Amino acid sequence: MRVHKKNTDDYLPFYKSLQDIDDPINEGFTGLSIVKSFERSNTHMLEKYSHMFQNLSAFDRDTSELKSQKLISEKLNYSLKRILPVKDSALLVFDDTYSSLELMCDTDSIEIAKMMNHFYTEGILNLLFESGKPVIIPELNTYNSDGPKLNYILYPIFDDNKKFGLLSILTTISQNNFNEMDKECIRMLLNLTMSKIKNISLKEKVSATYEELHTYQAKLSNDFRLAAIGELTQGIIEDLLSPMQVIMSNVDMIEYDSGSNEEIKQIKSQLKKINTSISRLVKFATVNQNNNKIQPCNINEVITEYYNLVKSTLDSVNLELVLDFEKNIPSILSHQNYIFQLMTNILGIIKNRSERDGGILIQTRFKKDHILLKVITTSNISKSALNGKSKDLNIRIVENLMKKHEGTFTIDNFNDTGSALILKFPLRRKIRK
Repeated sequence: MRVHKKNTDDYLPFYKSLQDIDDPINEGFTGLSIVKSFERSNTHMLEKYSHMFQNLSAFDRDTSELKSQKLISEKLNYSLKRILPVKDSALLVFDDTYSSLELMCDTDSIEIAKMMNHFYTEGILNLLFESGKPVIIPELNTYNSDGPKLNYILYPIFDDNKKFGLLSILTTISQNNFNEMDKECIRMLLNLTMSKIKNISLKEKVSATYEELHTYQAKLSNDFRLAAIGELTQGIIEDLLSPMQVIMSNVDMIEYDSGSNEEIKQIKSQLKKINTSISRLVKFATVNQNNNKIQPCNINEVITEYYNLVKSTLDSVNLELVLDFEKNIPSILSHQNYIFQLMTNILGIIKNRSERDGGILIQTRFKKDHILLKVITTSNISKSALNGKSKDLNIRIVENLMKKHEGTFTIDNFNDTGSALILKFPLRRKIRK
């Protein structure tokens, strides 16, 4: 007898063909029950794996172009809610001293941060970082109430085999119904999140380093220029001093022979002005040659000296400068050269934006533990000069110098009527170099 196979395209596996048989007929048929049970279990697992990979893929796709840790944290929270009934979640990292946990993003829950720091202080988190595995800790306040019972699911985060932080999830899931697949899915989401956040952090550091490099290059160029001006000024001063001495000697002789008169007085008065200007130039030329050792500086005296030096330059561009100092203010830890550089760059910021005749008011005030230096100008400083790649180079240099003073630099804009540049010098310094 021959067996002919027909309609091979419609061929089905044996266990599939048995699915259409009604259960009452198959009652007691153990083999078919096992097949159907296996298939249901297999289908359920495939659905869970499919959901897991869809969730991971969606998270990776939605965060691929994001450049904010805050937005990535929000996407993580959304993806976690697709896996578990999440009430709240937070990413926390250790501070530099490992004394406390801090929220990575301001969108995260402050209440969770407080609870995690309590757990850390009590030593409850030691097991988490020793085992390197997720831990579930009950939220005791909910267990003492009539509402739903909540738990914290905690995932440790390591960086270069050192504890870095943790992911805390507040949920109704308990130890008994938290399966391995969900654990692994959250672990993969967390790894994806941290790699993206670390990538953003590295890009920000590279960008900041690049900007700082430009600032130092500009400052170095400025220092070389000042040094060159100083050397040239010294040569010019030497060329001026000899003729000045000859002129003064001859004027004294004329005065001695002919007696004092109005013309000689005017000549001597003008020579005195020239001599005063030369003295200032000598001081300015030599200030960059000294070691910039930090020492107490009276900011009023230094700015007054700088004002006398640049007054004629400001007059030539029709910028009137007025000084308003608070008397008897404490000295700050700085160096005359640093304050000169600060003032040079601040005036550079103003001059670059001065399109018409204007004025500058320089104030000093003593406020608690700080000395405030406020430069108020009629020039308007646009917001584009303060942020991003378009930030003014003079502003970057001022910011860098204020960091050395452990102070702050801010700019207030008065809606096209002018601006105020505020430098805040602390009287108490952490670093004294």
